[in-house]
Amino acid sequence: MCELCGCIAYIGSGKQAVVKRALEIVKQLKISRENVDLFEDCERISYEVVAHSSPSSEESKILETCRWIHRLHEPIYRNWFPRYLNAAKDVFAKLPVEGDVKEVVTAYHQLEQLVKEIGDEELASLEEGVREALKAVKNVHENNLAKRTKLKERYSLE
Repeated sequence: MCELCGCIAYIGSGKQAVVKRALEIVKQLKISRENVDLFEDCERISYEVVAHSSPSSEESKILETCRWIHRLHEPIYRNWFPRYLNAAKDVFAKLPVEGDVKEVVTAYHQLEQLVKEIGDEELASLEEGVREALKAVKNVHENNLAKRTKLKERYSLE
């Protein structure tokens, strides 16, 4: 759970609030079993973009060392980074809803947290399309490494 997406408020309000908010998000974002990976790709590519950027905040000695080593590769990353940004733009454009990508993916992320709280009993009571979408969200991280690799291959990253 996290505070940024607001899931804590719903989870703290009980199962009924969780299910209600999950249904709202599924309908609002038009999430289905077939398109759930489009949303997850937004999170995956964002991870890759950040991983290939060079943020400069100070923390532990090991992080400082890692950032130093990372900076040794900056000329390479500078060449790669535009491809990552273009990939992110393309991935974001494939979402089945319009709107601010930050808001859309935040709602999707919230849904990822909420489905962890929805049990089989609640799922069984839902309309089939919504139930299948929620199950897909629950399982979206299966084979995540392979999916991340496929995403990188799709856009010739690295």
